[in-house]
Amino acid sequence: MIAFLIAAILAVTVLATAISLTDSVIRARSAFTSLKRERSLAAIGYVPQVDAAIVRLRRPTLDRRETSRPFVQRAPRLLDAA
Repeated sequence: MIAFLIAAILAVTVLATAISLTDSVIRARSAFTSLKRERSLAAIGYVPQVDAAIVRLRRPTLDRRETSRPFVQRAPRLLDAA
């Protein structure tokens, strides 16, 4: 019974490893074809457009006084009330 249990655990482990390796090979093949395509496009002078989420459109402000926080605008002024 113990030998059957060990064999079953080993079989499940082998199956999970095979599925994982197959998935990795499929993903690697897809990434490799994508890289080959991008390299061939770059060779002919085409530059792919970067997604807008990656591109920062404005320079970061160095002066912290220019940035306003919403809670500062809503905060009541206790000194002016007196």
